[in-house]
Amino acid sequence: MNQKRNYHGKLFSVMGDSISTLHGYNEPEEVVFYTVEKRERTGVANFTDTWWGDVIDTLGAKLLANNSVSGSTVSVNPKSSNVYLCGCSDERTSTLDKDGKTPDVIMIFLSINDGGIPAKAVPESEAEANDPTVFSVAYRLLLSKLQKNYPDAEIWCITVPKSDQSDRTHTAPYTEQIVKIAPEMGVKLIDLRDAERYESLDGLHPTVNGMHTIASEIVKRVLQGE
Repeated sequence: MNQKRNYHGKLFSVMGDSISTLHGYNEPEEVVFYTVEKRERTGVANFTDTWWGDVIDTLGAKLLANNSVSGSTVSVNPKSSNVYLCGCSDERTSTLDKDGKTPDVIMIFLSINDGGIPAKAVPESEAEANDPTVFSVAYRLLLSKLQKNYPDAEIWCITVPKSDQSDRTHTAPYTEQIVKIAPEMGVKLIDLRDAERYESLDGLHPTVNGMHTIASEIVKRVLQGE
């Protein structure tokens, strides 16, 4: 309970992909998965129906900014010129503040799309040691930019849990890097690999029940001091 009070009234910002979008909270509209049209199918209609809204509400905190875009990866996609799809870009790592206020907590829920590029999990040669198309390089770059832009923020690195339809074997190499990198860079790791499976619409996108499962697992770990 003392841990919960630590976050009361704090400003939270969210950095994610389609799982973290919601109509009215992300622009432009084409970056949103959880549109008005999908409310009936997913049950996700309001702030507290999302995993991030549920976490923020449960902790008595406030949303500052939601920087989530469908299709987002951590690493640079060499086939795309849209830098805003890349989590480690300057554009994504500098837009978590709002109205002159900076976040107290930044929740990062990214990595599920990196397998679709596909991005290498780690460098395979010296030439790739600083290559942001490599996941581990890009994740470190993402964190270093956030730490520079928001030095007072507590950063949460959240790994992707299993769904009712997927064991997430294709994301495992990226999750392993998050688990390794987060403590090395002095940020909070919220590891959901052993979390309860969440209910999904399609194996990826949570239903409202799935959102609450994810939120519950995150809050449990936060309150346990993980």
